[in-house]
Amino acid sequence: MPKDLSGHVIDNAVASQLLNSFDDRDSISWVGHSTFLVRLGGVNILTDPVFSQRVSPFSFLGPRRKVSLGLEISDLPSIDVVIVSHAHYDHLDTKTLDLLPNKSGITVIVPLGLGKYFTKRDYGKVYEVDWYDNVQVGELSVTAYPAIHWSNRTPFDVNKSLWMSYGFSLGGVSIFHTGDTGVHNQVFKDIGSHMLKKYGGCDIGLMSIGAYDPREFMRGAHMDPEEGFEVGKQVGCKKMIPMHWGTFKLSFEPFYEPRDRFVSAAGSMARVLKIGETIPISKSFDY
Repeated sequence: MPKDLSGHVIDNAVASQLLNSFDDRDSISWVGHSTFLVRLGGVNILTDPVFSQRVSPFSFLGPRRKVSLGLEISDLPSIDVVIVSHAHYDHLDTKTLDLLPNKSGITVIVPLGLGKYFTKRDYGKVYEVDWYDNVQVGELSVTAYPAIHWSNRTPFDVNKSLWMSYGFSLGGVSIFHTGDTGVHNQVFKDIGSHMLKKYGGCDIGLMSIGAYDPREFMRGAHMDPEEGFEVGKQVGCKKMIPMHWGTFKLSFEPFYEPRDRFVSAAGSMARVLKIGETIPISKSFDY
């Protein structure tokens, strides 16, 4: 674990001020792991919201957050849409679901089998989706896409719910979130073709690149950094932001290795965010 995290995490006060400086603009903020705040056309979208200190069914055991939260729940604007990729604890965090304010005003989009976690907490509209289902939330369009993964919360519910990647678009900007996934020869090419037809392509890919070592065990469920770049190319993403690294210790690779290998592979197509960082989304995507 590196001692100096100043180049990886933004202090909360600075992160909050930066977020607020883009209040009236399209922007994207990395909360950490697979959690992003995306603001498009005045709609506030939260992906795989995890703000807890552990990703585990236990408060005293399991992977612990290795870095501070740049942004707290209290720093967020009022959330309009929550998108969840699958049931694993580092993507579906019930403690966070309990703490999000304005639940009745939030539209939730989740894979088949996961709606109950939101309806029991009195969230507003809850859509359980299958692959290639589309949900329209005002002007925001969200399409559920396949991922190469699996799902469970206990030893007794393995693959009882579905797992997803997602594409979403508003105002001519389209974003792809991989969720957790392995690679596939055809699936992501098909997703790219669908996004091109429906959304005009993919402007930003949020690419899962961590938790890949040991490769013999993780292959088929998680991408390594080079595979993450290749999947981004298959989808047709113009820029790619790496995620699912540098937050929780879920595997054996060195802390910064996923980021460094991804940047080496993707070059100028990569845009690495610090935890807590917010950047504007512009039509040129030259950032």
